[in-house]
Amino acid sequence: MIKNSKKIITKKNFLYEALFVVAFLLSSFWLFSAIRSENFSLEQIYSKNGAYIFILSLIALIVSYLNRDKLKGWLSSVIRFLGNNIVAVFGIMVLFQIVTLLFASGLSGYDVYGVYHAAMGDINSQKWTYLQNYPNNFLLFLFMRVVHSLTLLQILNIIAIDFSIAMSYFTAKHLFDKQTARYSILLFIATLGFSPWFLNTYSDTFVLPFVSLGIFFLTQWSQDNISAHYRLISLLSAGFFSSIAYYLKPSAIIFVIAYFLISMLKLRKLKPFFISFLVFIIGALVFAMPFTLYKNNQNYVQFDKNKAFPMTHFLMLGISKNGMYNVPDVRLTRSAKTAKEKKEVNIEVFKQRLKELGTLGYVKFLYGKYCKTVRDGAYAWGADGAGKTGFLVTPNLNPSEKLSPFIHSNFGKFLRSFIYTDSNGKGYANGKNTFFYRFFAQIIYIIMIFGILLSTLKSKYDFKVMWLLLSMIGLMLFLLLFEGGRSRYLIQALPVFVILAAYGYHSKFASQDLKNG
Repeated sequence: MIKNSKKIITKKNFLYEALFVVAFLLSSFWLFSAIRSENFSLEQIYSKNGAYIFILSLIALIVSYLNRDKLKGWLSSVIRFLGNNIVAVFGIMVLFQIVTLLFASGLSGYDVYGVYHAAMGDINSQKWTYLQNYPNNFLLFLFMRVVHSLTLLQILNIIAIDFSIAMSYFTAKHLFDKQTARYSILLFIATLGFSPWFLNTYSDTFVLPFVSLGIFFLTQWSQDNISAHYRLISLLSAGFFSSIAYYLKPSAIIFVIAYFLISMLKLRKLKPFFISFLVFIIGALVFAMPFTLYKNNQNYVQFDKNKAFPMTHFLMLGISKNGMYNVPDVRLTRSAKTAKEKKEVNIEVFKQRLKELGTLGYVKFLYGKYCKTVRDGAYAWGADGAGKTGFLVTPNLNPSEKLSPFIHSNFGKFLRSFIYTDSNGKGYANGKNTFFYRFFAQIIYIIMIFGILLSTLKSKYDFKVMWLLLSMIGLMLFLLLFEGGRSRYLIQALPVFVILAAYGYHSKFASQDLKNG
C-alpha cells in the first residue's frame, strides 16, 4: 500500500512539474511573440505618427535606465496610489467608455454585422445559412433580437466587460489575497477597460461575465470555511453560468475542464469528485435543457443537423495555410450534403495536410500559428472583416446616425481616427491614428504576459495556480489544434489571464507595493 501511494505521489509530482514546464514554455513564446509584434514594427514606427512615439519611447527608456532606482520607487508609489483608489480609476474608465460610445459608436463588420442585421430583421434568418452553419451563435442572435438596438447592445457590452473586471477583484481576493485582487483589477482595466472592444457586440466580450461568474462560484465551492448549503448553491451556480458561456462560445468553458482535471489529481477518492461533478452538471442543465427545448421549437431559424459545421471543420481550418478562417474550406464543408459527409471530407483534408507537412513541418506550422494567435495586444482589432462591411469602418455608421448626434462632430471624427480602421481606405489597422492605440495596447499586453510568466515560477503544487495555468494551457492547445490565428480568441480567457498575471507580480514583489498608506 505504501509503495503504491509513493508511486501515485511520484506520478502526480511528474504531472505537476510537466504542467509548470509547459506553462512556462507557452508563456515564454507568448512574450517573445508579443515583443516582436507588428504593433512595434519599423514600418509603423517610421510613419509620421509612429516616429513621435518611437522618439519619446527611446528617450523614456534612456531616462528610465539612468534613474532606475528612483523609477522603481516612483512606480511603487504609482501602483500603491492606483491600488488605493480603484473606485476612482474604475469611474474614469466608465467615463471613457461613455464618451467613446457617444462620439465613436458604430457597427462592426464580419460575423457581427450579419448576426446583427439578421436579428434586426434586415436579413431573412430563415433563408440565411450562417446560423444553420454556426448554430453556436443562436443565443447571441436571440439576445440581439430581444435588445433590438445597437446603442443598447453596446451599453450592455460595457456592463458585461465592467462586471467582469469587477468580478476579477473578488475572485482573485478569494483565490489569493486583497493585494493580488488589486493587481488583477488594475490589469483588467488597463487591457480591456480602456479598449474600444465594447463597440464590437460579439460573443468575445458578451461571454466574459458568465466566464467570470463560473470561475467565481467554482472558487467559492472550493472554500472549506463556508457552509455546505452555500457550497452546494455555489456549485449549481457555477454549472448554470458555465452553461450560458458554452452556448455563447463553446471554447470559453475550458476553465471548467481544467478545474475538474486538477480536482481528479487533488482528491484521493473518486466518489467526492463524481458527486461534485454531478451537481455541476445539474446546474448546467438548468439552463441547457429549456434553451435546447426552445431552440428546437422556435420559428426564427429552422436548424438542419446536416447543415451545421461539425468540430472536424474547425479542425480542418486549424491546419490550413494560416490556421484560420478561409473561404475555400468553408465552401468545401458546405458542399458536403450530410453531417457524415462533412466529417469525412474534413478528416480526409486534415490527414492529407498533416501528411504533406510531416512531423517537423507540423511542429514549425504550430509554432508559426501560435505566434500569430498570441502576438497582438490589441486582440487583432481590425483583423476580421472584408469588403464593404470591413471591421469598424465609416460606411457602417449608417445605423448610428439616428442613434447619436455626436458621431459626425469634429471630436467624433478625431476619436474615430484612433479606432476606426478605414481612414485611408486600406482596411486592417490602417486608420489615421490607430497605431497609437495599438502601440500602447501592446505595452499593456506585454506587462500582462510577463506577469503570467512569473506565475509559472512560483508556488508549485498550489491547486489554485495549477487550475489557472491549466486553463491557459487548455485554451492555447485548443487554438493550436482548431481554428486560431487571431488574438481576438484570447479575450474570452482574460478573467484567467489577469488573475494569473496579478498573482505572478504579487508573488515576485511580495506585499510592498499595494499596502494601504
